[in-house]
Amino acid sequence: MTMRMLNINNNAVVNAAAGPTDIGTAQARRYYSCAAGAFVDVPGFATGDAAQISSSATRTSGDTPGSLSVTGLFTVGSSGATSSRPGNPSLRDLHVDTTLSAVVVFDGASWRNPLTGAVV
Repeated sequence: MTMRMLNINNNAVVNAAAGPTDIGTAQARRYYSCAAGAFVDVPGFATGDAAQISSSATRTSGDTPGSLSVTGLFTVGSSGATSSRPGNPSLRDLHVDTTLSAVVVFDGASWRNPLTGAVV
């Protein structure tokens, strides 16, 4: 499953480490970027790059080994097929459902279309 992130300015570039716990070198890093107002889907919702970025999205540090540089990205929620929705969601969690081409929200019991209120 991936995490959908919104670029809120023109400076959004993420230098993600080689893995969730392995910092790696600059050559082993993965880079995610997109235009302002656009979305980028980052893999590793629970333990990979997306989790690392989400937990560090307000911090910016240099592109040196052992660092994570994040600027201008806002976490929208998980993204993926209907079958990949989070198994233990919290109230008001968002999921960008690529099967339905819609954002859905968890109401505490069911996933719903926030525009219609329908269970989806």
